[in-house]
Formats: sequence, C-alpha cells, structure tokens
Amino acid sequence: MGITSAAMNHLTEGQLKAVVAHEYGHLANKDTLHFTLFNAGFAALTAALLPLYIIGFFLSLIFAFFEGFLGGSNATVTTGLFKLFFKMVNLAQVQYFRIGFYFVNFGSRDFEYRADEVAAKAGYGQELLSFFYNLERENIESRKGFLALLASTHPYTAYRIENIESFISREPAQIDI
Repeated sequence: MGITSAAMNHLTEGQLKAVVAHEYGHLANKDTLHFTLFNAGFAALTAALLPLYIIGFFLSLIFAFFEGFLGGSNATVTTGLFKLFFKMVNLAQVQYFRIGFYFVNFGSRDFEYRADEVAAKAGYGQELLSFFYNLERENIESRKGFLALLASTHPYTAYRIENIESFISREPAQIDI
C-alpha cells in the first residue's frame, strides 16, 4: 500500500485517513490472500483442461492408425476429426477463461465493498463518501455498460456511494463489528 503525491496534495486529511482505513480493510479482511486463493483455484481448474488435449491427441492417433489400417491413403477423416476436436476444446477454454475472469472480478468488487465498510465502521464513512463524491464530480471513470462492469475489478463509484450511504444509515445495532 502506498499514498501517491497526488493523493497527498489533493485529498483532505480526513479523506486520506478514509483511504488508509479502506486499505486497512483489505488487510483486515485478508483480501490479498483470498484473491490469491481465488486465482490459484481458477488456475488449477484451468490445468484440468490439459487431459482433454492429451485425450484428443491419443484419439487422433488411434483414428489415424485404423484409417491407415483400413486402407485409407490419406488421413482426411482423422485430420478433420482432430481439427474439430481441438476447435471445440479451444472454444470451451476461451469461454471458461471469460467466465472465470468475470467470476474473479466479481469477488474483487465484493472485496472493495467490504473494505469500504471497514473504513465506515472505523468512523471514516463521511470522509470516504466525500472522496467518492469528488471522484464522481471529476468523472474519472467512464461507464461503458454491463460487460465493462463485469470486467472491472472495482465497482462503479456511484454503486460504492450507494453502498456506503446505505451502510451509514443503518441502525448501529444492525452493524456487525
């Protein structure tokens, strides 16, 4: 974690404290560990696709052997089946990566909401709101639609503002500390 010189020059002391409290929230919630485990699990599942390639290779060899054994002078059927199989595996892998990418980013956005709530619990909710209002006013982010949100590691600022306002407005008895 670090504070940039731009943050030091442009944020109020309360906003800086809120940002540090937010970053502390990531530490307290062990978000780095969870994010690492999330990605490691995704990588392990990705390795599960390797046997499909190996099976396809051996099936292609078997088909080529039988095609040659049955008198085929060229392996057009085997080549066609081989190409079709690997195209299907590659398509499945691309879709798997796309879904996994969105899933991991969904978890990352949840980490941001939780870290915002830690900052609010620490007493910096109004300062954090002030920071996000400034971001919203500066129009730093550009909304590009639902798929852009899915691809983002952070929620839109407006959503974070809504979440913090909702969190702050709850009765103190409803907030788990």
